[in-house]
Amino acid sequence: MSRSGGTLTAGLFIKLTRETATRYSFLLAIPAVVLSGLFELENVFNPEQGGAAPTGAQMVVATVIAASGTRPSRGRLATGTIQAT
Repeated sequence: MSRSGGTLTAGLFIKLTRETATRYSFLLAIPAVVLSGLFELENVFNPEQGGAAPTGAQMVVATVIAASGTRPSRGRLATGTIQAT
């Protein structure tokens, strides 16, 4: 089970609304993402690892994909239109 899936399930179990559980799940991802970025920061400026240019491009692409994918998902989760198969 993923971290977000566990958080959503636990939130619904304690009677949070779908929207609140979803927001909480996304908020809990922030420290994990930031800390993992800090952990890998030493590799960003290491020329043997390719330097900062690929990392900057990867960050931009990842941000665009995450922003375009999470907003619709949050809306569907909040309204209950996503059904388990």
